[in-house]
Amino acid sequence: MSPQVLPLSSRPVAASVAAGLPLADASRRVEAGFLDAGERLGKGSTALEGIMQAFGALMDQHNSAELGEAAASLDDVATHTDVALAHLDKERQQFAQLLINVAKAERPLSELRKSVRMIGIVAINARVVAAYNDDADGIEVFTVDIRALSDMATKTIGEFAAKYQKLTSAITADVAQRQAFEALYRGRLIQLAPGLRTALAQLHDWQTESARGAERTAELTGAVSRQLGQAVMALQIGDATRQRLEHIEAALEDQHDPDSAFVSALMTLEAAQLASATRAFETETETAAQAITGIAAAVDQIAREGSASAAAEVDSPLLRLASVVEEAVGVLEECAAELQQSERSVETVREAVAELVGYVEAVQRIESEMRLVSLNAAIRCAQLMERGRALNVIALQLRELTRETVTSANDTLSGLAEASRVMSALQADKANSAATGLASVREEAQSAIARLGAADASMAAAKTLLGRQGSTIVHDLMATVDVLNGFGDVVEDLLDLEVDLSARGTAGTSIDVAVAETHGSRFAAYRKTYTMKGERDVFDLLLGITLPVQSADREEEMDDIFL
Repeated sequence: MSPQVLPLSSRPVAASVAAGLPLADASRRVEAGFLDAGERLGKGSTALEGIMQAFGALMDQHNSAELGEAAASLDDVATHTDVALAHLDKERQQFAQLLINVAKAERPLSELRKSVRMIGIVAINARVVAAYNDDADGIEVFTVDIRALSDMATKTIGEFAAKYQKLTSAITADVAQRQAFEALYRGRLIQLAPGLRTALAQLHDWQTESARGAERTAELTGAVSRQLGQAVMALQIGDATRQRLEHIEAALEDQHDPDSAFVSALMTLEAAQLASATRAFETETETAAQAITGIAAAVDQIAREGSASAAAEVDSPLLRLASVVEEAVGVLEECAAELQQSERSVETVREAVAELVGYVEAVQRIESEMRLVSLNAAIRCAQLMERGRALNVIALQLRELTRETVTSANDTLSGLAEASRVMSALQADKANSAATGLASVREEAQSAIARLGAADASMAAAKTLLGRQGSTIVHDLMATVDVLNGFGDVVEDLLDLEVDLSARGTAGTSIDVAVAETHGSRFAAYRKTYTMKGERDVFDLLLGITLPVQSADREEEMDDIFL
């Protein structure tokens, strides 16, 4: 504040007043007003600091590894859908191949049943031949063996056929179930992975934009907070004015001194001090009011932008992503259940194929025994010569049927062996499939959505805080402006008092040198009480020529404190 002595007012002299009363009242009103203003600005500064910290924390949260892990977990859901789709496609092909391989055993099985029926007929013929021959020929033993082997083969093939039919029905049902499942879910699986990744990309873009907004809000709030801090510092004019009024009031206690020349000089000095203090107070409060009005406008703008941003985010990308993830998780759980069901089917089919292989092996053992019976029968026929001719025909038929049985059994076994290889491949794929991963996908997805939701909630909370606190801060700031603008009557009272003091002082704006020298020690005592540079500047302008400046060290020390 530049030191100056303003010209004495030319307004009419006010009625005689006791100077201490208006000064004390003005000092009290200034102190009360600035305490109120300081308290409001302090609250605003604290609230702005809280907002700045909230948005700064959002930046830390946005850059945290936790959110990156959450996004990666949701991307894993999309990967799961790709894997599940690929696995379902592969299983469909394997089941189709399995059905083909099992069907390959149908024709040789039919031939096998035909051969066994023929063996049964041969067994009957063998009994007829034995009935026309003497028991001494030893033919009966062959007929008994043939009949026993025929019955065993018939029973084995019958059981095999029943098991085989059950197996083909089960596989056909599994294939039909898989086709029905894929009709429901395959199209959705195809769309889910791209949909998830699109939603994730939209969420990432939204989070990035929100982070930029949070950063901008934090920066703006920080800048406004610093401006507010400067405004708080500017309010020191209130305390400075109070002290100057107290110093004037203390000096005016000497206005009743019997030395009229001294009193006149004192009135001139204090009128100049009061004019300087009043003008400085008026200027500084107007400047502070303008600055705080600008700060209030900036806070209001920031709060409005935050509210507009919050209103625009009613349909948050996170909500859309959560919906897509929920759908994906539901489909994946259905896939997991389907894969587990097919796993049980695979195990059942594997056991059935193994059992069928056992039946074919049993048929092969029966065929081996029939070859032995046929060979023994041929040997016996050779021994019986003419009497064994009928039995020899039966033995030849048996050998031919045995060869056919072997061929059919081997063909059946070949088809089942191929089916068994497909089952082994299916089981291997099951071990490496995503089915186990799908079991925990909901928990992982929900955890990721919860973490992203927490960030979303923090952003919403920060914007809500900005909107709520912003309006409160603006209200307090404008109330502070009202306080500062409300000092007009104080200024008027002080100017009236300055007119009164000037009227009682010396003519013009100077103090008689002789009076100053005569009462130099008393004036110097006033100067020692000054704590403001402005006071000393006014004093030195009026009396500095005639009085030595004392206690320079103390004055500089006080300047450091109050300026």
